[in-house]
Amino acid sequence: MSAFDSLLVFGSTHQALSADKILREAKIPCDLIPTPRRISAGCGLALELHSVDHEKVLTLLGARGIVWEGLYSYQDLAVDTPPHER
Repeated sequence: MSAFDSLLVFGSTHQALSADKILREAKIPCDLIPTPRRISAGCGLALELHSVDHEKVLTLLGARGIVWEGLYSYQDLAVDTPPHER
């Protein structure tokens, strides 16, 4: 599959790490990265995702009680590539 095209941000490191573990156990591709500075979030970590997985991800995390703050596409953030790939 192509490069990740969206970010899910969290209010706490605990929520971000728990989400990463849940998605990896469910075999949903994701990557835990530092939250880009242009995004205001309570946590310094974000998960990169494929937009085709959004519904599955949000349903799974919601069922497990994971709270997230925002879901952003790289296109909406006006960036061509993920921050850590520059």
